[in-house]
Amino acid sequence: MIQYRGTGRTETLKEQEDIKGYACGFEGLIGYVNGLLPANEVIEQALRKTVSMFPELAVRELVANAIIHQDFFVTGAGPMVEIFDDRIGITNPGESLVDTERFVDTPPRSRNESLASLMRRFRICEERGSGIDKVVFEVELFQLPAPLFEKPDGFTRTVLFAHKPFSAMDKADRVRACYLHACLRYVTRKPMTNTSVRERFGIAEKNASMASRLLSEAVKAGLIVVEDPEAGTRIRSYLPFWAAPRPSPRGSSTPAHGAPVARELGDDPVERLAGVDRIEDDAVAAREVTDRRELLGAPLRVAAADVAVDDLDVVGRDRRADRPALEEVGADAADHAQGNSRGR
Repeated sequence: MIQYRGTGRTETLKEQEDIKGYACGFEGLIGYVNGLLPANEVIEQALRKTVSMFPELAVRELVANAIIHQDFFVTGAGPMVEIFDDRIGITNPGESLVDTERFVDTPPRSRNESLASLMRRFRICEERGSGIDKVVFEVELFQLPAPLFEKPDGFTRTVLFAHKPFSAMDKADRVRACYLHACLRYVTRKPMTNTSVRERFGIAEKNASMASRLLSEAVKAGLIVVEDPEAGTRIRSYLPFWAAPRPSPRGSSTPAHGAPVARELGDDPVERLAGVDRIEDDAVAAREVTDRRELLGAPLRVAAADVAVDDLDVVGRDRRADRPALEEVGADAADHAQGNSRGR
């Protein structure tokens, strides 16, 4: 634990290395760190009350995480707490097993399962993955700038910042706070809106346009997305970028009844139809047919008119099969009389 003067590491005020065990020394460690943190004195009715500039619960959770999730295979390093005038940094050896942008929603993963289980039985940690959620909630409750999660080579660092008015925050602070607010609202199943952002930063309702600009900055940065782009600006809600709804695959929707075949197959190539240039659904008749009834006669045995007919096969007809019928026609006297009249 190191306390510096000012905002840099050039001048050290206090430095102490704790040699106690994690279980028996954790409570004293947290008390010592909170005693070094800057605090304000508040008078409530008749009694004075000292309020720390940093939420004690957030400091406790971050110190516990640094102890439990450290990499013991990294030699020459250990968990370290650095206190500055405007911030506090908590560093542990070993890179995080979880992406720092997904600390709020990712299920818990422990590098040291036996140590985490033992610390849980000592009621120091919970093994629920809710530590960062509590940190973000406490920071928003104190209306502090959002915590910063960094990944130095081989290490993991979390930085808590002292109170800073909204007008003094730079763009990175505002966008980061907006993103973590969206993550916290999402895991608690609450929508992130312009109203919730104003409550987060303490912005008056008459200055709602400031919250709108903040949301626009976060959207442009790609950290949050609009849940429903078709909704009006006053009723829009926002999601973290990793919670954005995925578009449905192209072609998954069922085509309308009677839609042309060309529209169904024109966009997606089909391997079996690689040699087909185009498909038409118009009715196609045989070429150079003057009378469509020629195609519909039963003796010709052809398909209906809406099916393309390229050519017709001529099949030989057995005349002997028709001889009995012809003989009956020749035996009729009326036929002889009609034939004689035609001959004349």
